Amino acid sequence: MTGQTQAQPLMYAGVPRDIDFVKLLGWSQVVLHRGPTDELISRATSDGIVRIALLALTLRRAASVEYIDDGAGPPKLVSAAVALDPKPEHGQVLMLSFDERDNYYRATIIYEDNKVVVWTTSRHLQGVVETAARDGILVQNFDFDTETKEMTRGKVNVLLPDE
Repeated sequence: MTGQTQAQPLMYAGVPRDIDFVKLLGWSQVVLHRGPTDELISRATSDGIVRIALLALTLRRAASVEYIDDGAGPPKLVSAAVALDPKPEHGQVLMLSFDERDNYYRATIIYEDNKVVVWTTSRHLQGVVETAARDGILVQNFDFDTETKEMTRGKVNVLLPDE
C-alpha cells in the first residue's frame, strides 16, 4: 500500500429501516433513511455497528454513521452512534456508539450528575447498556476505571408484578 492514501470516512445520519444479514456475503446490509429520495444503502461487517443500528431501528431513532465508499460494493460502515434523550438521572444512558477502527463500544452515561463517556469490549456489558437504553431503565451498580474510562460493572433489573 505504499503511496496509497486511505479514503476519509463520510458522514450520514438517518433512521435505519432495513437490516439484512446474509451469511454467504459475511456482512449485513443496513439501509438508513433520511427522506423519500435520500437513503444510504450500506454494508456492515462489524457486530458492534449492527447492534447500534438494530437499537436505532427498534427505537426508530436516527443513527449517525461514518462510512467509506471504496467502490467495491455498497459503502462500508466504520462507525455508528445513536443518541437518546432520557431524563438526566444517575445511570441513564444518553448515547451509544461503536467504532471498528478501535473496536470500542462507547456509552455516555449520567454518573453522579455528570456525563461520562466510557468504553468496553465486553459483549456482556454491551448487552446490559443496550437493554437499559432500549427500555429506558437505569444502569445500576455502574462502575468504571477512572483513569482509562473502561466500564467494569453494570446491572439492570426490573420489579416483577408480584413484588
